Amino acid sequence: MENLCPGMNCSADVLAKPLSCINGFPGLKSSALVDNLGSQYVGQFYTTINDKANLNRDVFQDVKTSFWVLLAIYFPAVTGIFTGANMSGLSPHFTSLYIYINI
Repeated sequence: MENLCPGMNCSADVLAKPLSCINGFPGLKSSALVDNLGSQYVGQFYTTINDKANLNRDVFQDVKTSFWVLLAIYFPAVTGIFTGANMSGLSPHFTSLYIYINI
């Protein structure tokens, strides 16, 4: 419990309920898509736009997490294989074709 609530800084609701582990990935079922369609994903311990988050327990998004940070990580990861293929010097027209086929 010390890992989840450092210094026992938890509300009474958290401490009263038993701790259980569930799978984070529900699997590739069509029911998972249907169940989550249109959901707002706001539940207990989630903050809304006008609420100040409790940084010890709430799920929140700060300014550091944005689309541009995601793009900065994703773009080089996707284009890196093409850079290596173009620098190889082996028939650049067919190298990209083989990469598309193998992905």
